[in-house]
Amino acid sequence: MPGSIKNAVTAEAKKISTALLTWGLGVIAMVAYCLLLYWLKNSFGIYISMVGAMVFLAVAFFVIDLWWRLSHKKYE
Repeated sequence: MPGSIKNAVTAEAKKISTALLTWGLGVIAMVAYCLLLYWLKNSFGIYISMVGAMVFLAVAFFVIDLWWRLSHKKYE
């Protein structure tokens, strides 16, 4: 019985640490996105900042999709 409690606590700790890590990476990505847009708008203007925003989001969603698919891939 104590082994199963230890396994359950370890599994929950892993889930929580994964959630905190991904949340933290999301916050860092949002801050980077805001800083990039601020810099692009001040340096090059609104149109270049709009293009930069679309490129940043396209790359971010590609990375998120790649991570999601690899984390849910079933290895045989």
